[in-house]
Amino acid sequence: MKAWFKILILAMALIMLLTAFVGCNSNEESNVIDDIDDEEEYDYFPEVDKNNYDMDFSMYMQPINNFSEYYILEESSGSPMDEAVYTRQERVKRYLGVDMIHKEDTTLGWINYTTILETAVMNKDGTLEALLSHYNGGVPQLIGGEWLMDFNDIDGIDLEAEYWNLEFMDTIELKGHRYLGFGDCNMLFTYLISFNKDMYEQYADADVIGGKSFYDMVREGEWTLDKMISVANLVYQDKTGDGKSEDDVFGFAASAWEPYRSFIHACGMNSMEQDASGSYKVVLNSDKYYSRVDTLINKMSELSESNSAWVDYRCVVVHDPSVLSLTTGRVLMTIYDTMHLPGYLDYEIEFGVLPLPMFDSAQKETTGYRSLQFGGYICVPTYVKNEQMVGETLEMYNFYSSNVKVTFYEKVLGKQVADVPDDAAMLDIIWNSICTEVGFTYATTQLITDGGNDSLLGCVIRLTNPESTDGGLASWFARHVQSMQGGFDNFYKGID
Repeated sequence: MKAWFKILILAMALIMLLTAFVGCNSNEESNVIDDIDDEEEYDYFPEVDKNNYDMDFSMYMQPINNFSEYYILEESSGSPMDEAVYTRQERVKRYLGVDMIHKEDTTLGWINYTTILETAVMNKDGTLEALLSHYNGGVPQLIGGEWLMDFNDIDGIDLEAEYWNLEFMDTIELKGHRYLGFGDCNMLFTYLISFNKDMYEQYADADVIGGKSFYDMVREGEWTLDKMISVANLVYQDKTGDGKSEDDVFGFAASAWEPYRSFIHACGMNSMEQDASGSYKVVLNSDKYYSRVDTLINKMSELSESNSAWVDYRCVVVHDPSVLSLTTGRVLMTIYDTMHLPGYLDYEIEFGVLPLPMFDSAQKETTGYRSLQFGGYICVPTYVKNEQMVGETLEMYNFYSSNVKVTFYEKVLGKQVADVPDDAAMLDIIWNSICTEVGFTYATTQLITDGGNDSLLGCVIRLTNPESTDGGLASWFARHVQSMQGGFDNFYKGID
């Protein structure tokens, strides 16, 4: 072969390589999308025929805690997570001819967002195909208003497929209806314990720890409420002698609202359960649950009163700047959440993750570790222009979602979590223990309480607050249980 011809071939190859490289790093459509996904590439492929609907699929994102950028993007910034999210929707577009549209209104709160779906249903204008709901706020209104389709009846959806979490959906079904969808497209938003690894080493030889790692405590079923509190009590240092100052060091820190709700469920309790007749009853006032909740409240109160804990009872979310962060180096353990963990990566801190503690070691043989899902649900309005298109789009959307979660896990959290075997194992435990229950999901101030703020879910929060005027748990139950039960009964009766 002539030398000039070899040079020409090499030059052309180099140009093609550079073109591919530039294309993969531009903000335009990624070249990975050019690899059309055919059935032959998968061990399993949905029973959805390739189509060209030439339609929009608009999904409204309830704006609180749902991380809507992880669902639908107008364009990719080129980051690994953006690329995975954008590629998913482009694959759906290539397969079905459907443009996925992101809708959001940040002026609406955790209840009033429901008006978006109500308007779309009442006007039958076909402007909304799906909605990502709040994890409990507004959900009873959506169902009570008969604005949601039953996933059992949506054409094109196979709830038995592994990318739908049918077991999770079944925990919150109502009279056989599955109004709330949950699958691989739902980002797993849950609370956990994050801890400072360097600080832990300073206390590892203490008798209560005995040189054992947090990870082994979790694996052996020893990671309980008492163990967490006993470790926290090792740490408090009043460096200035004036109580809790800006220099003090604490064993535990948290905002009180959403995270504290999680402790009830982490300790193996549901707020409502079905009786023999199939009716749902508030059970927090039964002897078993009363005792467990009362113990939980007393232990958390003692932790705070011992100065081992720094708790902001005014704060609603863990990532609020007013909460004492793990990044300060002044706290051993905090309650944090999976979706904000990437924020730790901006700091020079070695952190680990753990599930919320069980109530006691016996729980390992019953419910095991439990993690509440706070990320919301997929809902479909009772009026859409093309039900088949909606069902098939959600089917393919969930099918193509595996890479989004893998990207978050391996690339976003990789260096500090996924690449560290112990932390990777803990995050697997946390995500595999995702749960919810009827009382938590269908509790709102409108339906379940007597006008108080989160009466069903907020007892631990309020009763551990040193400034609480609610009295003890017994008096709290006496004031609230009847109205909680009556509110749910009225809601439940309206479901056919």
